[in-house]
Amino acid sequence: MATKSEAEMFGNVDQNLLAEDLMSAATRRLLLNDPAKRVQPVGPVQVAGYLERQVPTFGGMSLVNISNGVNAKAIEWLVKFWTWLDAWEKFDDLVDDVGAWNTIQNLHALPLRWTGGSVVACWQRLSYAIGMLGQSFERHLALRFGPPPDFSHLDEANFEGRRVIAGLKSFQSGPALVVHNDGVFTDDDFKGLGNIGQGSKSGRVDSIGRFGLGALSFYHFSELPWVISGKFCLFLDPSQEHLARERGNLRRTAALVPLSTCITRYPDQLKPLDGLFGFSCKDGCYNGTLFRFPLRTVAQAQASKLSQTSFSPVDITNTINRFYAYASQSLFFTKGLTEITALRRTADLKSSLVWSVRSSRETIPQVAQNEMDAVKLTLRVQAPHTMNLVPEHWLVTSTQVAKGRFPTRFHSLFSPHRLPTPTLGLAVNLSARGSITNSRLFATLPLPVSTSLPVHINATWILAQDRRSIRYDAPDATGQRPLDTLYNEHLLKELIAPLYVKTLALVLLHHPKLVRQFWPGKAQDGPSRIVATEIHKQMVSTKEAVLLTAQNQPISPTKAIIHLSRKVPLAVRTILTELQIPNYEGENLGGLPLLLRGDGQLVEFQGLGHRKIFASHRSDLENLFGPSVVVSLNISDTAAQGLAKLNLNVGVLDSQGMRDLLAYQGRAITPASTKIVINAEREWYKRLLDFLASPACPVKLEDLANLPLLPAVGRELVVSLNHARSGKVWWRSPFEDRSLTAILLQLDIVEVDVPPGGTQGAEMVDLARILRLFGQLSLSSIQILQKVTQKDWDGFVQFLKLWIQGPYIANLSAAEFQTLTALPLFKGRQGTMELPFVPAGQVLMLPESVELDALARYLPPTNIFAEYSPHLAAIFQKNKNTKKKKLSFQNLLDRLRIPNQLAPDEEASFSALLQLVTTYHVGRYNNQLVPDGNRVLRRPSELFDHRVDLFSTAFEGHQELFIHPNFRGLTDRLVGLGVQREITSERLLECLRAVDRDARQGQEPPVAWTQRARFSSLPSAHLKAIYPSIGEPAATDVVQHLVSLVKNIAPNHHQSSILLSNIRSVYGWLKDNKDVATSLLRPLSKQPLWLNIDSILDNWTWRTADELVFDLTYDVDGRFVARKFLLAHRSLLVAVGAHEYRVASLPTTTTSAANISHSDMIRAGWNDLRQTAQLLDICFQVDGQDIPAHRGMLAAAIPHFKTAFAGSFRESVTFTEGTELPVYRLPGGEAESAFAVQAIVGA
Repeated sequence: MATKSEAEMFGNVDQNLLAEDLMSAATRRLLLNDPAKRVQPVGPVQVAGYLERQVPTFGGMSLVNISNGVNAKAIEWLVKFWTWLDAWEKFDDLVDDVGAWNTIQNLHALPLRWTGGSVVACWQRLSYAIGMLGQSFERHLALRFGPPPDFSHLDEANFEGRRVIAGLKSFQSGPALVVHNDGVFTDDDFKGLGNIGQGSKSGRVDSIGRFGLGALSFYHFSELPWVISGKFCLFLDPSQEHLARERGNLRRTAALVPLSTCITRYPDQLKPLDGLFGFSCKDGCYNGTLFRFPLRTVAQAQASKLSQTSFSPVDITNTINRFYAYASQSLFFTKGLTEITALRRTADLKSSLVWSVRSSRETIPQVAQNEMDAVKLTLRVQAPHTMNLVPEHWLVTSTQVAKGRFPTRFHSLFSPHRLPTPTLGLAVNLSARGSITNSRLFATLPLPVSTSLPVHINATWILAQDRRSIRYDAPDATGQRPLDTLYNEHLLKELIAPLYVKTLALVLLHHPKLVRQFWPGKAQDGPSRIVATEIHKQMVSTKEAVLLTAQNQPISPTKAIIHLSRKVPLAVRTILTELQIPNYEGENLGGLPLLLRGDGQLVEFQGLGHRKIFASHRSDLENLFGPSVVVSLNISDTAAQGLAKLNLNVGVLDSQGMRDLLAYQGRAITPASTKIVINAEREWYKRLLDFLASPACPVKLEDLANLPLLPAVGRELVVSLNHARSGKVWWRSPFEDRSLTAILLQLDIVEVDVPPGGTQGAEMVDLARILRLFGQLSLSSIQILQKVTQKDWDGFVQFLKLWIQGPYIANLSAAEFQTLTALPLFKGRQGTMELPFVPAGQVLMLPESVELDALARYLPPTNIFAEYSPHLAAIFQKNKNTKKKKLSFQNLLDRLRIPNQLAPDEEASFSALLQLVTTYHVGRYNNQLVPDGNRVLRRPSELFDHRVDLFSTAFEGHQELFIHPNFRGLTDRLVGLGVQREITSERLLECLRAVDRDARQGQEPPVAWTQRARFSSLPSAHLKAIYPSIGEPAATDVVQHLVSLVKNIAPNHHQSSILLSNIRSVYGWLKDNKDVATSLLRPLSKQPLWLNIDSILDNWTWRTADELVFDLTYDVDGRFVARKFLLAHRSLLVAVGAHEYRVASLPTTTTSAANISHSDMIRAGWNDLRQTAQLLDICFQVDGQDIPAHRGMLAAAIPHFKTAFAGSFRESVTFTEGTELPVYRLPGGEAESAFAVQAIVGA
């Protein structure tokens, strides 16, 4: 019996397996790793024999049965056994022992490391990877995988090396999957692999990689795949964790390295592939492509950002063996791929074949003319563990359909789903025996979607998100299906079914004995049902030869007469001889193919429960529903009516018959409020309505009120009569304005035309009816304008305004009137913002003839204003609440916002405002309104009429007392508002006071005083007695006038001769009156009042008195030479602050020494020494020039220099670069010091 330690190790489920009679002592030591080694060492043969003895205890189950969970204990035990076996130190010996290893493989005892969906997912990823690698540019694809020993040991023995790319050493060790094909990558192929998730093969019909899934499947198995192709080696690192970083420490997802660089710099990197598929580590170019996928180890999975799934050699072995079942199917529709081979390389680098699938193609001629390609595909399959090649023969047909041939509603699907030109194909197994029930759908590769059809179907489907099934959704609650589902259904119904019929004809032509087993049987799934149903429909009218005659010749159903043997020929002869059909016993006709339809087909008479063939209104019904629904027109009306009385499937048109026709014809019209249609069908619905409205039709639209038969205007939609009556649909009359139609479409309102002869909605399109419609919408004005284009809404507004008149508005209900005031129908303004459409309820209407644009800036921004219109006036006249919105002129004037001052750009608009006020205001206007000469707005009574001489003379220069010149054209009107025109005693006194103020207060006029008005005659003695000084300027007036000339006039009259004359006159008056003017001008010595020029042509420069120096030869340090224009006024300028420059000079030298004083002689000697540059010891830098001098002479002559050179100012003497003598720095008044130096030493 098993020991306690054994039970603890394996658990209760394994106790029976560890029993003495089933496990030898050697095996227990093997499993328990007995350290005492009480038995002989165990080798590969013992392990294989032990497993061979244990498997029968599972009941002889195969691997497939175990994976389905039949024996959970067996699975658990196998997993534990292989876990131990993976770590066994002699695992290499077990694998190398071919006999022992084959024994284990043949037992089907390799446990799966996954179950259920995970197995499918793993195989699916491998199929995507293999499919992506096997594309149109290659012919052969091979898979090579290592043995199941400890691959760390294997790598150490074979692939160890230091010269590998940094960060990739860990991927040299361990098992790997190697894939080969004989094509060479292009630049686009390399680029496509680097762009993770973006297929580089978009648009290639027979390509799996066009969806970007092929390369992504690499990373299910490996952290760092790499590729060798042509002259390059590509390493892929989507997690950005392993490849060396680029410059700037940037992570990279891929690295493309020349193969020659790998050979010279990293030769050990290529060792794992050396010798595989003709690859050599010494050649710089490989004529093919190798993919190496180092399998993700447990340690790598724990740290991975891609997947936490690790893979052992056992995992990959099982996955590849599972892929074998689909390998042959992968060659059906991938035209460029002709071979898939799986090989295994052992630790000693020996390779052996696991399985292979090879194909050859033979084109079947004379098929292209039928818009179909066909090839005979021969597969040679070598299964695992066998050397036998099993041939399979298949017929593969295909066709392409241009995108333009698809209905327009599907065109929007091609771009987002990256659909190429749609391709369809069928694969028929010519080697099959008996019925075939395990067919699949293909998207180039097989999908895990089975069908009940006997053929495989390939198409350019729209796939589900998991890429493992097609989009095929059931209808929603309203009976609608997604557009992508309808696209796939269109492929099945309109494209696959015709191809299927053509394929059957091709099989019948070349393999007539096999054709029966490929006819579709009872469909078990939706796609199969669609194809089978459509094939049966097409069989009636197809011209393809899919039937065999009694002479075994192909024939099309349209040319065949199908004999049904259920009735004896005697019954047929009886009918043909006794053709008294109206009086014949109907039951004897049942089942006989003697009913001639309008399409020329003989069909069986059936009982009343079957679909009817109509004997009345045959021409109309044939026009609407096709000839197959009526008795042939070759049969007379009398005979046809007689057939309708036989209680068979022949009848006359009635309400139920029409419903049956609508329900079972191609459009399948059943009771519903609405139904989606295509534009091409709209004409058919119109013809149906015309027929229903005709007097001869026994069925009326009222009888079919719950069927969607009324086409909606401008929409791919039909609605039922009941729905149209619900109030949710707008009835369009024949005379309706098309602008209303346009906005109803944009507002998502369903609109239908009044049917022929109908009375629904026949009332005229009036205002109330339109308002009721908008009331039901409950849309705000903003929402309406967001939905409708401005152009269309403007057209509707113009149409609706025809109805906005007093009589129509008076009859509106309160709700209808409220809707009218809420519709945005009128142009308005809010402040300066123009509003193209605003509701009447939000606006105030201006009086008639008042332009809104002219007054916009003076209206309050809190309100919306609109110009007068008769339509808006009609609305406001409705009740007292809206009447308040109609402004009178006085109400408007009260609301105006008059500014304090007018801007220059406002003159035009303000002129319109003034005209409005002067036209409609009566009496004096007591608020500020009229702009004065400074554009300040004043009350009219504050201003004077400029045309009155007394006012213009007395108030000269007072612009604030007169109307602005640009508005004086309105003076006559403004006088009516209060502008002063009459000369009264009060006005006269005001004028005199103004003149006196100008004379005494020194108001600065804007022009020269010499241009002021003059008396035409001397003032009278009476006036002189009252004002003795009238007309005579005072010194204060002249000084202030000078300031005004300089500051106000001169800047605008540069180099004016008149102004120059005026200035000269002012300077002359001030000089003549220097005694009284000096005291007034001295405080202004720092103001630039003096024109310092030589000529009027000079650039006018104004200087202060303090800046001017007479007799100076050049400008220096803020002191300027007094120019010619000022020389005549020297005494005045010197008196008010100007300077005079005087140079001390030596006496004239004579030859008589007796006439020269001692001091003069000393001074002359110093000067001579200076001029001859002798004994110089100090230097002055003045105005950029050096003036040398003698310290002693300066110190003796001037006390300042004595103190500076010998006393406390010695620091003022410095040495300056570029000068030989020390330099004396002049004090702050440098100019004065400079003058002193020049006066003493500058002779």
